[in-house]
Amino acid sequence: MVLIDCAVMIRNVIQVSLRQSGTPDELLGRVSGAHRLVTYGAIPLGAMLGGAVASAGGLRAAMVLASAIFGALAIFATCTITRARIAAIAADTTTHS
Repeated sequence: MVLIDCAVMIRNVIQVSLRQSGTPDELLGRVSGAHRLVTYGAIPLGAMLGGAVASAGGLRAAMVLASAIFGALAIFATCTITRARIAAIAADTTTHS
C-alpha cells in the first residue's frame, strides 16, 4: 500500500505539472475544473459498475475487470505521453511566456 500511495503521489505531481504547463493561463481554471468534474464524477460510476460486476460474477470477476482496466490505462498512458510530446509542450510554453 505504501508503494501504491507513493506512485499515486508521483503521478499526481506529474499530471498536474503537465496540465499546468500545457494550458494557457486564462484557461487553467476551466481545464482544472473540467478535470476534477470528470475524475470525481467517475468515482460513483465506477462504484456502481464494480458493484454490478461483483453481484453478477463475484468479487474475483470485479477485481479482474478493475485490474484489466487499470492495466489498459497504464499502457495507454505509456504510449501517449512521450518525451517528445512533453518537450513539445515545454517548448510551446516557453514561446508563449
